[in-house]
Amino acid sequence: MDVFHTQPAAAWLPLSAILRKRFHTTPSRWLQQQRLREAYHLLEEKGRRPSEAFLEHLSHFSFAFKKAYDMAPSTM
Repeated sequence: MDVFHTQPAAAWLPLSAILRKRFHTTPSRWLQQQRLREAYHLLEEKGRRPSEAFLEHLSHFSFAFKKAYDMAPSTM
């Protein structure tokens, strides 16, 4: 039973170590950065509005986007 309990956390250790070594960040921060890059691409290159692409947690997205790019997504 203990093996099954620790397996999910153990599976993250190699990924976490790789991300910390290569990108100097945590897995959750890396994932957030990737999502923000994709959002920037959709807003800038595809001309989408934030409400079209990001229906869930729009206020959280707007806050993170502004923090990362120093501009509100609605201004693009």
